Amino acid sequence: MNKAQQHRSDYLYEQHLTHLTLQGKRPATIDAYSRALRRITHQLDKSPDMLTNDDLKRYFTQLLKTHSWSTVKIDRNGLQFFFKHVLQHDWEWILQHVLPKGVRRIRDYGLLRGHEKKLLQAIQFMFMLAGQLTLPSPNKAVRIKAQPFCPCCQHVMQLTGIFRPR
Repeated sequence: MNKAQQHRSDYLYEQHLTHLTLQGKRPATIDAYSRALRRITHQLDKSPDMLTNDDLKRYFTQLLKTHSWSTVKIDRNGLQFFFKHVLQHDWEWILQHVLPKGVRRIRDYGLLRGHEKKLLQAIQFMFMLAGQLTLPSPNKAVRIKAQPFCPCCQHVMQLTGIFRPR
């Protein structure tokens, strides 16, 4: 970076700190978010307002190889805050398809999907009309007590009290 770019970068860094403080972020958050901005500025040797999507992809790809997923998320959040509040640009997260090691994306299928609740209710209603399903009253709470069984004779045990050690 030349002197003018360094001066611009320092100014933006100070603006970033000011916005973090005005948003009421905790000192640890301010430290982590500002570290993310310093790290990307130092690594790419560019002022943060001159970063392109390719620069961000290259930076996060390298960061994934050398740091933990937690660090990647903190840097992402710090840069997202910078883009949104200091530069007032839209933020596009470029690594949406990347998951940390050992984590798999879970997809929901069938009638129990979140947006299929009305369909599930309609099917339950049809079964109820056919007499094959009875639903509990919505006004009355149903409580089922756990029944412990004796390990020797397999009869239901009655609890007389619960004692907690001190």
